[in-house]
Amino acid sequence: LGNSATGSFTLRVVEKLTLGNLTTTKILYQGVAITPFSPNTNPVTGGISPYVYGISPTLPAGLTLNTSTGVISGTPSGTAQSTTYTFSVTDSSVAGYLPQSDSGTFVMKILTPLTLKVDIPTKIIIKSQQTNFVPISATGGLSPYTYSISPALPTGLSIDSSTGEVSGAAVSILSPTTYTVTVKDSLSNTSSTTFTLRVVDPLILGGMTATKTFYQGQAITAFSPNTSAVTGGITPYVYSISPTLPAGLSLNTGTGVISGTPTVSSSTITYTF
Repeated sequence: LGNSATGSFTLRVVEKLTLGNLTTTKILYQGVAITPFSPNTNPVTGGISPYVYGISPTLPAGLTLNTSTGVISGTPSGTAQSTTYTFSVTDSSVAGYLPQSDSGTFVMKILTPLTLKVDIPTKIIIKSQQTNFVPISATGGLSPYTYSISPALPTGLSIDSSTGEVSGAAVSILSPTTYTVTVKDSLSNTSSTTFTLRVVDPLILGGMTATKTFYQGQAITAFSPNTSAVTGGITPYVYSISPTLPAGLSLNTGTGVISGTPTVSSSTITYTF
């Protein structure tokens, strides 16, 4: 019959919705506000905007996802082991169109911040004597840690870069000096703190009187049993003697001087000063 009729409809062709590449691993720190980030490292393409983003499982406490932008922000309030998250995007629903979606995964963990504890605020060691101590300990961050110290330790001492232990035998004395220990974790986070180190000479009493004889009832000429000055160590010194001195004699513990008048006689006795 040759009859015909016409009509119209609208056709639209859109690109495939693509989420793009995702961060492989994201490490955050408990109690530290994060720099807001989107798990996908390049913009979503294709589909019909606006997009709606989602994540599974639920983010740790303190973190939120902006479903319109895909940005995660906040301050994590706890720690979390490595957890795999599925990050998804869905485009808009319009007449005659079945929304698309795309997703990918990334890993996120939450650590405690790298924290240093000063276990030994001040360390005094004796010259030429072997020593080993750990002045600073680290927790948090991601181990293993690397320790360094500044300024350089006295000759004879060194720090173990993997444990933070200072060991060796100093070959010279050192006045009280502040040292800075810096710890770097496996993520290159660093933290520093200080302790004080001092190296002193060995305490030497010096020569001693061999024998001393007194007379009962006669005041003695005050004397110190050591015939040369005490050296090394850290003043002031405290002196003692054993066994107890005979009645009437006394030791000045601040000077090491014995004085008085012996009121009794005694046989020869060896004293430790």
